[in-house]
Amino acid sequence: MHVARREGVPNAVETIPNSLLEPFGHTEGPRFERTETRRVSSIAPATATLHISVGFAYDLFCDASNTSRWLPQVSAVRIISNDDLGRPRDASFLLNVNRATVGFNLKYEYNANDFEVIWKTHENSHVEFTGQASFRSLSPKLTLMTFSLHCYSSALVGNEKIFDGHPASVVMQYFRDFISKYWN
Repeated sequence: MHVARREGVPNAVETIPNSLLEPFGHTEGPRFERTETRRVSSIAPATATLHISVGFAYDLFCDASNTSRWLPQVSAVRIISNDDLGRPRDASFLLNVNRATVGFNLKYEYNANDFEVIWKTHENSHVEFTGQASFRSLSPKLTLMTFSLHCYSSALVGNEKIFDGHPASVVMQYFRDFISKYWN
């Protein structure tokens, strides 16, 4: 197995297993293993008022298949499995990061009685996302949304500005603008 430093990437090591190179007449090659991880995270949750009912806001947000319609950093979503009520349980995402695309899967858990949803990436994922959204009725057509987002990733090293500062606030603003554009 060949090991070498990857130029221009701090703490990166390159290796390709010999078994993959043998069919091509080679016995050594590069491997990519990033050892540096960065946290791109909101310290505090963000809140916003939405001018729609709590149930409608919750349903719109929980429809993960529409995330790429309102969050420009997401280029594609594929629902892997649904729960008994038809809501996404597992979904695969492609996230645009400057000139690269990062793929990851999220697992969702719902509390429909309290209008709450949490999500996280699967164990051993190269990116780790966790988040929570909750919705509270302020009036029949006014909802308070609270949103938190945490991300840990070696894939985002050098791309910490993907969500321009406070990730939860940025994502919430995109969702709020989506609602304002189509339902106000």
